[in-house]
Amino acid sequence: MKKYIFLYLLVWLTTSCSDFLEEYSNDLAKVESYSDLDELLIGDGYWYPSTAYTSSSMLRIDGDTYLMPLHLMSDETEIYRKYENDKLRIQDNFFGWITWQRQVGSSYKTGQIGSEDKDWNELYKRINIVNQIIGEIDKQSASNRQDELEKVRIKGESAFLRAIYYFTLANMYAQPYSPNTAQNTAGIPVKRTQQIEDKEYTSAPLSEVYNIILEDLETARTCLQQTSVKNHPYRADIVAAHLLSSRVYLYMQDWQNAYNHADSVLRRKEQLTDLNSREGDDSNILNRSSVETIFSMGGHLLSSALYGTNGTSWGTLYNTPTYIIPDNLVELYGPTDNDNDLRRGIYIKQIEPEFGYGKASPVWVFAKVNGPQQYTNGRTACDVGDVFLMRTAEAYLNGAEAAAQLGNEGEAVRLLRLLRSHRVKNENATYDNGGELIRFIREERERELCLEGHRWFDLRRYMVDTRYPFTKRITHYYTDFKPNGSFSYQQQTMRYVLEENDPAYTLALPIEVTNFQNTLPSVKRPDRPGSIYDEYADLASIGEADGKKTGLEVGLEDMEAGNKYNDTRNNNNYYRYYKADYSQQNAYRNAYQQAFKEAYAQAYSVVKSAAYLKGEEDAQKAIDYEDESGSWDGYDKFFNDNQFETEQEKNDYLKGFEDVYYGY
Repeated sequence: MKKYIFLYLLVWLTTSCSDFLEEYSNDLAKVESYSDLDELLIGDGYWYPSTAYTSSSMLRIDGDTYLMPLHLMSDETEIYRKYENDKLRIQDNFFGWITWQRQVGSSYKTGQIGSEDKDWNELYKRINIVNQIIGEIDKQSASNRQDELEKVRIKGESAFLRAIYYFTLANMYAQPYSPNTAQNTAGIPVKRTQQIEDKEYTSAPLSEVYNIILEDLETARTCLQQTSVKNHPYRADIVAAHLLSSRVYLYMQDWQNAYNHADSVLRRKEQLTDLNSREGDDSNILNRSSVETIFSMGGHLLSSALYGTNGTSWGTLYNTPTYIIPDNLVELYGPTDNDNDLRRGIYIKQIEPEFGYGKASPVWVFAKVNGPQQYTNGRTACDVGDVFLMRTAEAYLNGAEAAAQLGNEGEAVRLLRLLRSHRVKNENATYDNGGELIRFIREERERELCLEGHRWFDLRRYMVDTRYPFTKRITHYYTDFKPNGSFSYQQQTMRYVLEENDPAYTLALPIEVTNFQNTLPSVKRPDRPGSIYDEYADLASIGEADGKKTGLEVGLEDMEAGNKYNDTRNNNNYYRYYKADYSQQNAYRNAYQQAFKEAYAQAYSVVKSAAYLKGEEDAQKAIDYEDESGSWDGYDKFFNDNQFETEQEKNDYLKGFEDVYYGY
């Protein structure tokens, strides 16, 4: 096979922003058989991770995003704000996305606008490739029935890919589909031919975009129905085509077709992983071998971004996440002292972050996958995508939602019970009717499909639901650490709010695209400067619960008692009155801890300089040594302020050392 022909078949010129719908093909005559097109489909039509997908370049250090911001714009993640060194975080690379800026390429640090069109170009690049394949496949000869079926398969897979790529673009850059307004709503530029056209493109109406997607899916189903189901999930088959069809109809609020296609999926593949019989602590619940996996492509970059930093090993070395699971998602699984829903502990888990000098308060992190092999400390690498992943669980949820919207609540409950019986210890939930049942299904969808690329799109479509509209106000926080003298940083947290029905639920077209052709319609996102967030003032307003004072008040009182103890005993046991286990309620416990530490910092003017942090680290070594040896001379063995020259550094080191040493 002449593989070199593909160098001539498609040359992608990324130096000009006009190329997103242009193909440059001067040598299609070099395609000698359908096998050549199949190779092109495998190599460039599907969104396979590159060999560098575990490296820092995939984490948008240079502007590449690869769809990961879809996870960060919604209410599924929040920035972990406890880092105290600016070099440990990647969040500025995603600042514009996380805080819903007018231009998502905006940088908090520089104020400049960087690249915004990487995902746009990647999606259109692959659309151009499958356009070429679809345009050429029928021209290829077939010597027997098997060859003819191979051509049919290639055409079906290509149509499936074009549908999912246009569907993704429409849900990123066009307003959500409403049956009442789609005909008059601007969609996205669409091109399905392989010819080069020298013209300005226009955005097709959203209704037309979706009709084109449905046409491609019909082609995909017709073709893939004739071919065998693959034994791996990296090529689309008839099951994947039905599931994507169900999803598209769900977004269009065509409930009957959404239900029919979900049912077609479950008639072919109904298996679910039973978490009740799952043993061990293997968090790699999402993988190609799972009985639930139907289709996947693309790398799982999310695991590195949530848990690592710039693709380095810091995340696993010190157990420090970059993004954590917010309380609203944790609480969806029920009270934290109730382990009935097994997904809390398998889909998300609680850890105690470490910074090399001690542990911080527990937080919840993403646990469905373990991440790229080189940064998993021997754990199993993830082999499915974090956006383009299809599972049978989605078919159950699509079917349940569609059935409930159709008024067939018995069928909706049946599907919910089948799914939940594999997820909770005792499935005995009480299901209401009407809007309450829809609310439960939406929450179940969030519990089940969290951080698989659904939530942002789901929040958008809920806003325009004609029967049960729902919109959400989301708050994100962005923490910056500004240099504050030698080897120290001052923390400042800004708050950003995405209002209900906010225009920023839709992305503006990339600035590279609008700069080239400003006639394309684009959503007008409002300016969003943010406001300084006073965490402790917010915590003070929590109020009373169960007859107890707020965590803030108790924390301040206990800190005052600690100060008095210190004055009378003349030592540094500041934490004698610190109640680490104050309250079983997260909000109150966190308020207590933050208030206590804030009062401590104010009382003793603690600046966590490099010397202070080194003191904490050495003190932890001293404590560990004493625990292991049973001796009491850890202080003398590990205290060493001679490593610093200035008096200020020595004092900071002493304070950091004794804060930890006497605090235990």
